[in-house]
Amino acid sequence: MNQKADMTRRKVLVGGAAAAVAAAATLVTTGSALAAGYKTADLGLFSAINRVKDAANMTGLEKKHAPVIKAPAKVSKGETVAVTVSVGVLPHPMTDAHWIERVRIFTEEGGAVADVSFARTGVAPVVTVNIVVGASTTVVAQAFCNLHGIWESRHSLSV
Repeated sequence: MNQKADMTRRKVLVGGAAAAVAAAATLVTTGSALAAGYKTADLGLFSAINRVKDAANMTGLEKKHAPVIKAPAKVSKGETVAVTVSVGVLPHPMTDAHWIERVRIFTEEGGAVADVSFARTGVAPVVTVNIVVGASTTVVAQAFCNLHGIWESRHSLSV
């Protein structure tokens, strides 16, 4: 076999292996959801970041999964601002079968602020962090549900 054909074969094998790993990860995650008794769960929730589509008419999933960011809208430059993120306007279950695995908080401009993991039971998924605001920014919060994927909300801080 010539070198060019051998390199093409390697690319196909590597690409195929990567696709197989991604498919296996999806099956494990969605398989866990099904094994936990959520046979009616929308498995499409694992294919993208989920966001509230209409804040005035939230669905049941949105009410329990979308992060709620509490922070002022207007701040002074250099001010330290407390930002609290909770998961859902209705309490999210925290059971052995259904829980929030972690909450991540970051700003679009400044990067990571917090990444907090939660136990399956006993602890409400709430995180409070202090952010020193140098310029207007957007706080982004992501909640990772073991059965319903990643949910994201945003909150603008204006200087």
